[in-house]
Amino acid sequence: MLFLNGTNGLVTNLLTWVNENGGIIVTIGLVLGVIKFVYDVISSNGQAMKTFFAVLVAAFVWFGFNTIVGDMQSTGGGGNGGYTSTVGKGRGR
Repeated sequence: MLFLNGTNGLVTNLLTWVNENGGIIVTIGLVLGVIKFVYDVISSNGQAMKTFFAVLVAAFVWFGFNTIVGDMQSTGGGGNGGYTSTVGKGRGR
């Protein structure tokens, strides 16, 4: 599926997959981190604050990543980080 249109198709398909599924994967990780944090607090584990800060840093990194990608998409005019596919746009077409 990823190699359908050669190298340009691979890059386009990979960027599309990351844009669509990356948020789901990170959201699942953040939810699991929050569950671990709550479990650590309830069980009076000394690692609770470490888990809290790890989840907080992960949320900030993901928010920053999405902000940067959104800025790149808006300034590049494309929907995939400013990358413009040239598949099927050969000379004379």
